[in-house]
Amino acid sequence: MCLRRSFVFGALLLVSLGASALQSFSKKVGPCDNFYKFVCDIEKNEPDDLFVNALKRRLFEEAHSYLVQFGDKDFVMTEIVKQIMEETEIAFYKKEGLELGMEVAKTPYSSVPYIHDNYRTHTVEVQYPTSSNTTTTRCNYKKCHPFYQSLVRGYLSVVDIFQSMDEGQLEIIIHASDSNLPELTEKESWKRETYESLLKNDLFHSHTNMELLDDLMHMYRNVAAEMEHSLRNSSKLDEEQKKDLLRTLASITPHFGLPELFTKKALLNDYFTIAEFTVGLEVVRPSYQQMSARDRISVLVEKLQLVARRFRARHPEIVDDYGWTKTDPKDLSHSSALQFGSSVWYEKSSVFFYPSLIEAVRLKVPQGFKYGFVGTVIANDLFVLLEDAYNKQQAERKFAEVFEQTDSVITDRNMSVQQPAPLPKCPKLFTDADVARVVYRVLEKARHNLDSFSLRSERQKRFAVTTYNDREWFFIGFASRFCTSKYKPSRLQPGFTERSTSREMKNAEERTIGVVRELAQFSKLFQCPAHFTSTSTCGFVPDGERKSSNPEPVDVDGSGVEA
Repeated sequence: MCLRRSFVFGALLLVSLGASALQSFSKKVGPCDNFYKFVCDIEKNEPDDLFVNALKRRLFEEAHSYLVQFGDKDFVMTEIVKQIMEETEIAFYKKEGLELGMEVAKTPYSSVPYIHDNYRTHTVEVQYPTSSNTTTTRCNYKKCHPFYQSLVRGYLSVVDIFQSMDEGQLEIIIHASDSNLPELTEKESWKRETYESLLKNDLFHSHTNMELLDDLMHMYRNVAAEMEHSLRNSSKLDEEQKKDLLRTLASITPHFGLPELFTKKALLNDYFTIAEFTVGLEVVRPSYQQMSARDRISVLVEKLQLVARRFRARHPEIVDDYGWTKTDPKDLSHSSALQFGSSVWYEKSSVFFYPSLIEAVRLKVPQGFKYGFVGTVIANDLFVLLEDAYNKQQAERKFAEVFEQTDSVITDRNMSVQQPAPLPKCPKLFTDADVARVVYRVLEKARHNLDSFSLRSERQKRFAVTTYNDREWFFIGFASRFCTSKYKPSRLQPGFTERSTSREMKNAEERTIGVVRELAQFSKLFQCPAHFTSTSTCGFVPDGERKSSNPEPVDVDGSGVEA
């Protein structure tokens, strides 16, 4: 039971935060250079399972004791995995992941060995957690017991992603007794042991893909260069402010690794409790059992979004204002529990790039923005913003129509209203100037929010100034995914497959049109006309600086560039 739950939650994280396409932040870097090749040419890139394995292993260590207390109750969220497998035919771990997970759930915890490897020395070590009369045996892979051969072969097929071991040189180190040789066929043995050994193996750094890290660092440098350019050329900051922010930017340390999500066991426990209650009430209904696989996915997505909303309502101390972390004045270390975006605070100024942003690319569809824990939280926030922007635009359009009719009667006044602009062209939703403007807005908002902190140390100020606002960055990535894909937007919808019927394709297209239209409306918040030089006239205006509610002209083709 406990392993099933950890498998399911790990699988959900596999599709977390799926809207991961990122734009080129510098005109000097092509859209498919380095990191961006994961977005632009996903067909040629192999799945990157490293981060998923690491997430699952960390999750298992933190959640295991909690999950045990639930006994062998059937956890309803396994339905999500089943439906995703049916719809997308994604093979987790390059094997049949669903079968693997179900088998692991039936395996006693004490019978699963701990496995790790050292590819530098061409060794794989197998150790059972509870063994009496344990002996240590070394053997060449080809001369070892067939059971251990299959065990190691299965293990390497999962974790040996970035390097390959020569079977002729491979040595197996076994810490076990004769009783640890179960009478199982190869097919029945390696899957169970391999899966849980991955959950327990925290030595994943030995598999670090250095090429990928280089690409991530290159991406970070592009972002930092764009931020520096924006700061140096800002007309809103005086020279002292520019120097302060530039020093802060130079002190940032990029981190590419795991977030703090799994280190707060009490919060994780509470999330599972809410999820089991919320989703469980739905799946026991007869109407749910009679639904098609596609409809069940939609229902579960809605329930997961409800889980996220309930969780945030129950824990307002976690995140306030889309990612600003409340801190304890008595605790100098950063006390955030969860961060729902691309950044997280460390004990010094840092920028964190979420691993699942990379993972989502391999799925080829932004399912993560609806599925899973972190994804649903951000998706809910995003769509609230989209809905507000859409309603505001509709109100402005309606006002313009009424005013136009009245204007023909009131002829003695020199009044005119700019007609609502047509929708921006999707491929040009965001320019480099738009991205730079968002960066500037985030930095200024960070400084504005310093008043909410009790500590006034230079270190705390650096934290506040350099923390990204998740909302804007996530939106840019999501909109870019829709606007730069070579596929029709409908093919980016969850549940769409190559075997979808024409009716299903039409329904997906209709759903997508609504989303893209809202994105286009909302994108106006990011854009300024080319002839405007002040960021206070449009785009992200600092709180309290809006002096007029009259809509400003909008650069409808997305070609606005700051002077």
